[in-house]
Parts: sequence; structure tokens; C-alpha cells
Amino acid sequence: VSLLLEKRGDTITITEDLMKSILENWKYSPQFLSFLLEKQGQLVPATTNVLMAAARNSNGRKGEQLFTFFFDKRANTITISEQVGMTAAENIWDGVQLWSLFFEKQGDTILITEGIVKAAVQNVMKGDKLLNLFLEKRGDTIPITEEIVKAAAQNTGRGYQLLSLLLEKRGETILITEGVVKAAAQNTGKGDQLLSLLLEKRGDMILITEGVVKAAAQNTGKGDQLLSLLLEKRGDTILITEEVVKAAIQNDLKSEVLLSLLLEKRGDTIPITEEVVKAAIQNDFKSEVLLSLLLEKRGDTVPITEEVVKAAAQNTGNGDQLLSLLLEKTEDPIPITEDIIKLILENRNYSPQLLSFLLHKQGQLIPATNEVLVAAASNGEKGEQLLTFFLDKGGDPIPITEEIVKAAAQNIESGYRLVSLLLEKRGDTIPITED
Repeated sequence: VSLLLEKRGDTITITEDLMKSILENWKYSPQFLSFLLEKQGQLVPATTNVLMAAARNSNGRKGEQLFTFFFDKRANTITISEQVGMTAAENIWDGVQLWSLFFEKQGDTILITEGIVKAAVQNVMKGDKLLNLFLEKRGDTIPITEEIVKAAAQNTGRGYQLLSLLLEKRGETILITEGVVKAAAQNTGKGDQLLSLLLEKRGDMILITEGVVKAAAQNTGKGDQLLSLLLEKRGDTILITEEVVKAAIQNDLKSEVLLSLLLEKRGDTIPITEEVVKAAIQNDFKSEVLLSLLLEKRGDTVPITEEVVKAAAQNTGNGDQLLSLLLEKTEDPIPITEDIIKLILENRNYSPQLLSFLLHKQGQLIPATNEVLVAAASNGEKGEQLLTFFLDKGGDPIPITEEIVKAAAQNIESGYRLVSLLLEKRGDTIPITED
């Protein structure tokens, strides 16, 4: 760039796009900018987009260097707009230095908007230092809205420091809404510290709603600490609803410890509904552990409905173990409908194991309808094994319809073996049609 400007300086036009490219060069941007301002001065564009590019440069305090050059050479034309201010506040390395420079060079002419403060409190590295700078320079004129307090509570890196600072500097003027408490409960890095701080500073003024408890139960990083804290501090005033229990069970990283905690602290008052049991069965990581825990702690009160059995039948990860648990823990026969059997037969991973287990446990209670046998014959490579179960089952012979034979013949993976099986087992009773 230096060579081009020396040789062709008068003919080169410095565009906004060129300036953005130069300022985004993390290694040489200060040298380039200094040279350009020296050679072309007022011709160098200092638009909002150009200044935003400078504010984004966070390599070794180069952002601060770039703005120092702009202020030295173009002081009268530099405007720190909301967009530029937000970009500087978002800079995780140079944000504090940039804003210190802005205050030094342009002082009270800069308007500190809600957007700028929100960008500052969202800065995971420097958020508290930026907020402290704003409060120090502008005091009570800094807008502290609910959105800003929520953003502070959501900051996984500096959330605790930010909320402490806000409560210290603005005290009772800050309204701690349900949204703020939920934001704290959702913080996967600092949630327990934030909620503890709020309960300590605002105590009974804070309303712990179902939404807050649900947010705590959904927190994959701090869910167990949050729920323990709520149960310890607010005890029986906290309502553990079906939605809360489902949220705990659906927490991919904390489901087992959360459910154990709820059952330990609230025992029989925890609502174990059909939806709760289905949520446990549908958990991709802990379904067997969760179902075992429910059956162990709540026994006969766990509803084992058709929908629950369907959920187990559809679980391609460990459906056989789940169905086995359901059958072992209940004395009454489980409702095995045609729909359930079809779902089992469509389970490409565990259908033979599931069906074998059911036939062993419930025998003649298993429906062997035309639709069921079509589903069995349609199950890829496992079709032969499944159809064999039904053909060898005791009781009245199962009628083999044209639909069943067609499904067997159309099975790409095991069609030949299926048709051979049907001919072997039923021979002349099989309808062989043109179709």
C-alpha cells in the first residue's frame, strides 16, 4: 500500500470498502492508516462503516491505535454514532480502551443509548469494566432498562459481576422482574451465583414463578445447583408442576440428578403424569435410568398407558430395555394395541427383541391383524424374523392375505426369504395373484 501511494498517490481513490479492508488487517492496519491519513488527509473516508471496522479490530489494542489516528488527524469529522459505539462495546479485548478514548476525545457529545449499554453488558470478557466506566462517566444518565438487566444476567462470563455492580450503583431503582430472574436461572455459567445474589439482595420481593423454576430445571450447566437453591431458600412455596418435572427430565446433561432431587425433596407431591413418563422414555441419553427411577420411587402411581408404551416402542436407542422395564414393573397386562405392535415392527433397531419379549410376556394378547403382518413383512432385513414369530405363535392360524404376500415380495432386503417362508409355512393357502 505504501509503495502504491508513493508511486500513484494522486490517482488512487481511497474508497469505503478499501478502508474497511485496511482496518480489518489485524497486523498492519495502524501503519496503513497512519500513512493514508498523512498522504491523503481529508480524502480518507471516515464513514460509520469505516469506523465500525476500526472498532472491531481487537488485535493487541490496535482498535485504540486506529481511533487515536482518526482523532488526531480528523477530529472534526469523527462521529461516534450508536452503531460505532455498540461495535466498540462488543470488542472483547479493546472495548474498555476504545470507550475510554471516546470519552476522553468527545466527552459529553456522545449519546449513550440503551443499545450501547446492552452491547457493553453482553461483552463476556469486559462487560463489568465497560459498565463501570459508563456509570463512572455518566452516572444516573445511563439508561438501565429491564432489557439491559436481563442482558447482564444472561452474560455467562461476567454476569455475576455485572449484576452486583448494577445492584450496588443503582440499588432500588432497578426493577427485578420475572424476566430478569428467568435470565439469571438460564445462565449456564453463573446461574447459581446470580440467583443467590438476587435472593440475598432482594429476598422476598422476588417472585419465583413456574417459569423461573422451569428455566432453572432446563439449565444444562447449573440446573441441579439452581433447583437445590430454590428448594432450600423458598421451600414449600415453590410449586413443582408437570411442566417443571418435564423440563428437568428433558435436560440432556442433568436429567437424572434433577429428577432424583425432585423425588427426594418433594416425594409423592411430584406430579408423575403420562406426559412426564413419555418425556422420560423419549430422553435420548438417560431414558432407561429415568424410567427406572420413576418406577422405583413411585411404583404403581406411574401411569403405563397406550401412549407410554408407544413412546417406548418408538425409541430406537433402547426400546427393548424400556419395554422390558414397563412389563416387569407392572402386574397388570400392558395395553398392546394394533398401533403399538405396528410401531414396534417399524422400529428398525429392536423390533425382533421387542416382539419376542412381548410374545413371551403377553402371548395371545398380542394382536396379529392383517395390518400388523403387513408391517412385519415390510421391515427390511428383519422382516423374516418378525413374520416367523407370528407364524409360529400358538392359537388359530393367521390368515395370509394378498396384502401380506405383496408386502413380503416388495421387501427389497429380504423379499425372497419372506416369500419362501410363507410358502413353507402356509403352502397352498397363500393367494398368488397377478399383482
